[in-house]
Amino acid sequence: MKLNEGRLLLLFTGIMTGVFLSSFIVNTASKPTIILTYQQYQKYNQEANELKSELKGLYMDERDLRNKLNNYYTNTQKNKNVTETLKKELEEVKLFAGEKSINGPGVEIEIDDSHDYLNNEEIMNYITHNTDLLSIVNELRNAGAEGISINGKRFYERTAITCEGSVIMVNGEYIVPPFQISAVGDPEALIYALSIPESHVAQMKERGLYVKIIKRDNININQLNYRFLPKYIKQSK
Repeated sequence: MKLNEGRLLLLFTGIMTGVFLSSFIVNTASKPTIILTYQQYQKYNQEANELKSELKGLYMDERDLRNKLNNYYTNTQKNKNVTETLKKELEEVKLFAGEKSINGPGVEIEIDDSHDYLNNEEIMNYITHNTDLLSIVNELRNAGAEGISINGKRFYERTAITCEGSVIMVNGEYIVPPFQISAVGDPEALIYALSIPESHVAQMKERGLYVKIIKRDNININQLNYRFLPKYIKQSK
């Protein structure tokens, strides 16, 4: 018997449709759709919003902690820089206060009495006085000397150069001629200050004293061998 092609095609289509429907039913049977009530929806929505709020709060806390940490690192670095600056300034103060040994370029001045005086009445003009040493020190300081010593005794702002009979005292210690003043600073500036006609060195030479200025590439000056302790001064409130 001869089959009708149209009926055959219709039969084949029906079989395939059944197969697809069976497959869809099997695959979706294990995943049923959940239908929420209005109360359940409100509950789950509220929980979701609370979780979102909590998560947002955690993000804000994390950001605040990170900012605090950054500020801590920044302040620590600032404090470190301040501390280093203070330490550096303290070391500079100690250098100028004579509490540290120093070295650098500068000049040496050799001074000695003259022995060519004719009588005892003129002897005072031919010997070196404490005022002579003090005048030279002041000229060196005005010329920019950063460190000075007299016969190895460090000079600083409270140094006293006094005359005790026939000898001179520096920082309470006796020194005798020949004298050597060492100064660290710009050698050219120091030499110029001591060499001009108006300098005290020029006056000493006119009196017949021996004065020689020597330029040095490096001069060593020792620190103070004692420390001044105030007895009367107090910090004002």
